[in-house]
Amino acid sequence: MIRMRKWGKRWGRRISRLFLLLGLIGAGLSVLAAGDPLPDAGIAEKTPTDEAPAAAGAGRVAVVQIHGGIFSGTSEFIVDAIDRAVAGGYTCLVIEIDTPGGALDATQDIVKGMLNARIPIVTFVSPKGAQAASAGTFITMAGHVAIMAPGTRIGAAHPVFYSPIPDMPSGGEKNDEEKEKKKKQKEQKDIMLEKVTNDTVSFIISVAKDRGRNAEWAEKAVRESVSITADEAVEINVVDLVVDTLPRMLNKIDGREVKIDEETTVTIRSAGAAVDHWDMSLKQKLFSFLSSPNIFMLLLLLGLGGIGMEFYHPGAIFPGAIGALALILAAISSQILPVSWGGLVLVFIGIGLLVA
Repeated sequence: MIRMRKWGKRWGRRISRLFLLLGLIGAGLSVLAAGDPLPDAGIAEKTPTDEAPAAAGAGRVAVVQIHGGIFSGTSEFIVDAIDRAVAGGYTCLVIEIDTPGGALDATQDIVKGMLNARIPIVTFVSPKGAQAASAGTFITMAGHVAIMAPGTRIGAAHPVFYSPIPDMPSGGEKNDEEKEKKKKQKEQKDIMLEKVTNDTVSFIISVAKDRGRNAEWAEKAVRESVSITADEAVEINVVDLVVDTLPRMLNKIDGREVKIDEETTVTIRSAGAAVDHWDMSLKQKLFSFLSSPNIFMLLLLLGLGGIGMEFYHPGAIFPGAIGALALILAAISSQILPVSWGGLVLVFIGIGLLVA
């Protein structure tokens, strides 16, 4: 009886410490999810468009960057930046782009915010060697003014379809029934992909027509995954200009008139303007970090390993806490990424069998 009481007290203290540590971690994640408390915490620097001081009476230009994959953290960042630039009375918002693509739903949120923006949006594929592939093509073409640096490229926007239906192993059909089942699965996937492709084509055509750009090429970028260089993009009216640096670009677009809506036209005054570079909030950076499939799998395995180590060595606390935190982050990542839950269940079953 005495041993049982001691064992109960010991495990009670261990569980209490574990829950206390998890509570602190949860509180930290809650504060992080709330975003930056300071309205100007995202401003990285303020500089004029060249080495000289900003011209008297010149406006301000906000600059944000899309580097890497485009997921929910990126879309929230860009939409917030548009609202912030409108509220701050900025001359225009410049979106610097270097991306291989990303999630279609996040891209749609960004483009929707750009098309309805009450401020000129300038998209700039930069620096030299950058790309505006896949989702970046939509965003670049959605700008009121679209510009590319020399040596950059745009296109290859065919959607990649993540199917929840697993493929049967090729060559493993034992009878006609299995062959027919595999054939039906392939037909279903082809139909789904065709529906997604057609919807994506209509999406990019509507964006191109709204901005007065080459809708025929835009369709080819989706259906045929065509890609072109900056010079070719200007030649066939996919983008407006080829300029190498941000200061030169701002001088080039100074005085350009852009159409905000059917009744409103705005003249961009960007020559000599002060430039504010905005960065992501902590929450947006976290979401962008968690948007990588490699990070998701790493967190999942780390979480399972930490929990398993806690069971084998009870009272260590930290392995269990770190494992629980990793699983929480993996759960957040699974909400960002197009995860197949059927496949995830199979992963858990496989790990369970290995442990057993």
